[in-house]
This record gives sequence, structure tokens and C-alpha cells, in this order.
Amino acid sequence: MRVLAVNMGADTAGVTHGVADAFARDGSSGWQVRSMVSSSNYIDYPHDLRWNQTTLLREWLQADVVCLQNNWLTARYLEAGWKGLPRFPRRPYVMTWHGTGFREDPEPELTLLEAYGGVGLVSTLDLWLLAPDLVEWAPNPVDIERMARLRAAVQKDRSVVTVGHAPTDRAVKSTSAVVDVVERLSLETGGAVRLKLIERQSWAHCLAQKAECDVLVDQLKLGYGQNALEAWGMGTPVVAGAAPAVEAEMVRRFGELPYVAATEDSLYEVLRELTACSAARDVAGSRGRRYVEAYHSYPAVVRHRSDVFLRALRGTDESGARAGGVVRSRSDASEAS
Repeated sequence: MRVLAVNMGADTAGVTHGVADAFARDGSSGWQVRSMVSSSNYIDYPHDLRWNQTTLLREWLQADVVCLQNNWLTARYLEAGWKGLPRFPRRPYVMTWHGTGFREDPEPELTLLEAYGGVGLVSTLDLWLLAPDLVEWAPNPVDIERMARLRAAVQKDRSVVTVGHAPTDRAVKSTSAVVDVVERLSLETGGAVRLKLIERQSWAHCLAQKAECDVLVDQLKLGYGQNALEAWGMGTPVVAGAAPAVEAEMVRRFGELPYVAATEDSLYEVLRELTACSAARDVAGSRGRRYVEAYHSYPAVVRHRSDVFLRALRGTDESGARAGGVVRSRSDASEAS
């Protein structure tokens, strides 16, 4: 069975690439996934298909399921006949929403989900809480083997604790607070704590820089993102934070928070303790590694997405009945993982 993971725009968090790569490594799933995006940015995630109209039409027609990201523009344009192309036939769709657009106004997207049918996925639990009966949480894929190799190859000065932070949006990621706290700790420790601020760099270079970090501070308001998942794959502890309802849902699903919890106000105390104690870093890093192996590893993602693709293809819910045009999603993706 064939899946086309495609979107007009860049690849949010590398999910389109990651899902295709996960299935390429697994020969037993019965699904072949190809990835294609219309544009790239400085992050430069790799893809196995170059965007052009001929390839797009061929892959679309051959696909049993089409995966989209963030909005329905790809389906709307192609089904209507885009830039002189013939009208693309409707396919069983899997839609994955990430971040701000869905967070701020999910209703228009959910209305289109009803119209198009298919399975609605979200990449973070704060988005899942907005529509738990219509969407399901789909853990982003992480190539843990690659992360571990990158970390193992690093040789660094163990007398210095490096705190990493890799924001794509400084305001959203609480970067000012991170910079202020680490600078304060650096002064207090005579330079034994240092900040590695990773910005506007390619994915490959960002990973290499991240592998040199002893602690990673991710976002402090929205929970963890792809930066945290990659750090956990390296065994690196992560400091992050989220709204109380989101953290409560994490504990319900996972039994514990995978990260060391902090807010902008508590970040100094949290980092002061974590940078001062290698044993605490080891414990937090191991907790994150267990979590990412259980939910975000390639085998876990293949198991979950295989079930999603099958439900999209069948166009039915668990009981076998179409529910108002939407393929009803599982309330807890961990059941499939």
C-alpha cells in the first residue's frame, strides 16, 4: 500500500520526512511512504521526492492514502485543478496539525475535516485537548539511533556544563529568560555553565550542536517540541513547561512528565540544581530517553501510523461505521504504540 506525505510549504518539525524515513527502515509494515514538500527553508529537512507537477500527479494517483500538514490548501488546490493540472481525485486523507494556526482557531479546520473525511491528528497534547473527540495525538518520529551516534561521537570539556537552546521564535520559546538565567549562572560559577544558542541553522548542523549540550531548555509555556525529542534521543535532559491541564494529561498518559518542569520564574532554581549535579542530569536524561523510545521511536511511529493509514483507507471508525464524514480518532494514541 502506498502513502504520499505532501504539503504546500516547508516541512513542519520534519514530520513529513520522519514518517517516510521510519517506514523506509521497516520492511514489515506493508506500507510505502514517500515524502514531498513544495518549498524548503533554512532548516532543510531531506525528502525523497523533488517537487514538480509530473511527479506530484503520478504519486497522488498511485497513493492509497495522502497525508497533509497544517491546513487543507493542498487538497483544495489540487482537487480544483492547480496551475493547469487536471483535477486531482479525492483521496483518503490523514491531516496532521502543528502549532499556532490550529491552537488559535481550530474550528475552521475541524469543519473541513468533516467535509473531507479522513483522520485528524495533532502533534502536541495541548492541541489534542482542544478537540479530543475529533483528533488524536500522533507522536512525532525521532531517529533515535542517529541521535545516539551523534552524542557518542562528541568529546568535550566535562568541567563545563553546556546549556542548549534552539528557538525558532524567541518570544514563543522564552529565549530572553533562558539567556538571562544562563548568563547569571555563568557569572556565579566562573564560566562553568555556558549557553549554546542555536538559531537559523540547518537541521543537520543543529543536531551536531545539540549533541554537545549537557542540558537542553525547550519551550517553557507550550510543553516540549521536536528539539526536546531529539535531545532525549541523545540521552540529554530537557527543561520545559506547559499549562497545568497539559501537564496533567501528560502524567495521565505517561505516568510522569518526561521533562524537568520549569516556568520562566522558576528556571533559575531548576537550572542551578540541574547544572550543579551530574547525577540529576543522568536521571532526567534517562527518563526522557525511556519516554522517547516508547512513543516517538521509529518502530513506535510505524505501529501507530500503520493503524492510522488503515483507518483512513477504510473510512470508518473502530466499529466499522462512518461517523459524519470524519473517521473518528482514537482518544489515546498510546493504545496503538
